Amino acid sequence: MTRSLMMKLIIKMQKRRKLRNVSSGETKSIQETRLEYEKTAKMMHCAKGISIEKKNLNGITAELLLPKDKQSEKIILYLHGGGYLYCSINTHRGLASQIAQRTQIPVIIIDYRKAPENKFPTALDDALYAYKWLITKQSYLPENVIIGGDSAGGGLSIATLLKLKELEVSLPKAVFLMSPWVDLTCSGETMETKKGEDVILDSETLESWANKYLGEVDPQNPYASPLFGDLSNLPPIFIQVGTAEILYSDAIRLYEKLKEQENLVEIDIWDQMIHVFQLFGAMKFIGKFLPEPKEALAHIQAFIEKVYQN
Repeated sequence: MTRSLMMKLIIKMQKRRKLRNVSSGETKSIQETRLEYEKTAKMMHCAKGISIEKKNLNGITAELLLPKDKQSEKIILYLHGGGYLYCSINTHRGLASQIAQRTQIPVIIIDYRKAPENKFPTALDDALYAYKWLITKQSYLPENVIIGGDSAGGGLSIATLLKLKELEVSLPKAVFLMSPWVDLTCSGETMETKKGEDVILDSETLESWANKYLGEVDPQNPYASPLFGDLSNLPPIFIQVGTAEILYSDAIRLYEKLKEQENLVEIDIWDQMIHVFQLFGAMKFIGKFLPEPKEALAHIQAFIEKVYQN
């Protein structure tokens, strides 16, 4: 698919922003960067027909995004990205609400605790608690739960599967991932080969985030870097990734390893698309003019429908 004119403009703006940050030489604090992300969140909007219920999962802040004609027996647990340091329900509400709107399945999005204040495995602990809360306290059947996530949240989604498997807890029906970060050693070949194309991330930043999240933990720990884990006997998994991102090889290697271990897995590769491009579809005023996020979410919707048909 050729990039739309509006997406080309978005990518151009992101490239200028990245170059400006590099050329300025400024080193922003974690708190300053978090505030910037929260300001960006104000540019996003919640999808039409979605109502919001605030939830508290034993101290974990969450939001339940409810479509008008919801399938009440099903639910999606969404784990947002942000390098384990950044982003929140606010930054990803728009994307999560669009998923809820398309699938007509409620989405619960959690604000898992962030590094460096809360290092590994705190984010994983929160994701596990949210899943167990759904199947025990809310009485959802595991086969009616889907887990989804982007970037770090994509890696966290797979790590959650691995931990659930170890604990012998019933696994969810399926998982969908957008630009998953599954290797915190940052050793994928596209960390170098795609660095000139990626307008969002760079390997140095990812390495810094990984260090802040892991502390003294081995970056090959499978619950931090699930690419190095036992990926056998997992539910169906759908992966989306753009070719213009340094995490491209994370997605490809994850797909290949899942395939080798005889899982049902699909990969949806988007030519010239950037890291988690789906987020831009939730932007106020211009999101509706971006065909790529709409089509990508339609593919996720089709995957979920197919999983339940089978």
